[in-house]
Amino acid sequence: MAPTTVTQFAMADALQRIGARLFDLSEIPHSTRVKAGNAVVGHLADILLRLPEIPLESVPGGSGAARAELPPHWTIPGTEIRMVRLGEGPRSGDYVFSAATVARLPQIHARAEGLPVLRPSAIGDWATVQQRIVGPWLMRLPLERLPASLQATMLGTPIRKVLFAGLIAAIIGVVILRWRLLDRHWTRTDTAWRRYALRLTVPVLLGLLVVLGHGFIAW
Repeated sequence: MAPTTVTQFAMADALQRIGARLFDLSEIPHSTRVKAGNAVVGHLADILLRLPEIPLESVPGGSGAARAELPPHWTIPGTEIRMVRLGEGPRSGDYVFSAATVARLPQIHARAEGLPVLRPSAIGDWATVQQRIVGPWLMRLPLERLPASLQATMLGTPIRKVLFAGLIAAIIGVVILRWRLLDRHWTRTDTAWRRYALRLTVPVLLGLLVVLGHGFIAW
């Protein structure tokens, strides 16, 4: 209700830990594993809010059964969502949502979106909140008042975020082109080694601006 930088980071950290510990993300590339883990947490939360409450005694281990008596896997009744027990590695014996479930969750979520919410959440629709959330530099702007066309998504990202990232990329491109023109002007009558030295500033500046632009977009 009153987001701050501290609470935003706390929520982001919690989502990352839940995604990493409760889901089998082994089939997802390392480069996108954190983002994918966050997404499946939101998808699962939305799905569970639309499912009837599951009696605890019907869940393996819910009645205090010993670990040795627990089955190798369990599927949430009436769904394709399956938990499996890991058989090897440092987390051997832990239960996680299976890799196959992780792969299907977006499709299951899309089918479940039309179902009524049986247990309303203060967060609302988790997947939508995750898509629209912004960093501390923009959180106090009235972004929810933007036209619906800018709130729509493109490849799972709100169009307003795509346009913002595109604007940053365009600014970087303009700065680099302008710097290249200045470089050519300055080196017309310079010695060869000075021309080479100034030409090297173009890729160096590009790399610096990309790093700064990425950090700015992330924040």
